[in-house]
Amino acid sequence: MATQALQVIQQNTAMKLTIAEYGLPIADVWQPKPYDHELENRQLSRLLDWIRAYQAWPNRNQMERHGYEYPPVEPDFDPDSDWLRFERWMNHQPVAWNFVSEFGDILDPVDASDDQVHAELERIARLLKEKRVIVGWQEPVPERLVLTYLRKVLAKEEFEITSAGSQWHMDGCDGFCPGCFQRPWCENGRESCWLEDEDAGKMAIPDETKPYAEGLVLSLEVLRNRDAGIA
Repeated sequence: MATQALQVIQQNTAMKLTIAEYGLPIADVWQPKPYDHELENRQLSRLLDWIRAYQAWPNRNQMERHGYEYPPVEPDFDPDSDWLRFERWMNHQPVAWNFVSEFGDILDPVDASDDQVHAELERIARLLKEKRVIVGWQEPVPERLVLTYLRKVLAKEEFEITSAGSQWHMDGCDGFCPGCFQRPWCENGRESCWLEDEDAGKMAIPDETKPYAEGLVLSLEVLRNRDAGIA
């Protein structure tokens, strides 16, 4: 049994090294499954098969004629975007982009006027839309707070390059209410009680939100009742 497990790990390592020898950064198209080497090996084997097939038939039409229809991109997005990602990867082209790298720095809202903040948000939304990223926020989150969030996130966020028929939606929500800058204005955020709320003794919100949330932070008792469905 131990010998078999060792062979699985050795096969895993060998396939990853083989892909690296092609000069292809595997992380661009595949996510590891560290607790399931056998699953990894099946995925890596399929990926290697696709690499070799694409070298023989270097475009989507030829590949599909030979039965290669759905690229082994993990996680997948949609067929057209997966093909775009796989082919860019095979041709050593970027598969993701960053807003600041693409369009330059974002206005610091600290010393900006309200009009400047509004104009910058419109600029960001327009540029993102051109790249098929649609933004939307809870109403009425203060614009200056939205810009503070975007300035932080867009400096490091990497967006996948997708096909013309696909879109990304960016709403600032990752499901973790205590860490969400929009929580005081969000219906879901105001109806749930988290361990962080218990620790704080009231609604927990990020530091950058606190200056804007006066009168909106709910007590722990209210959060507990709402979470339990008690009016």
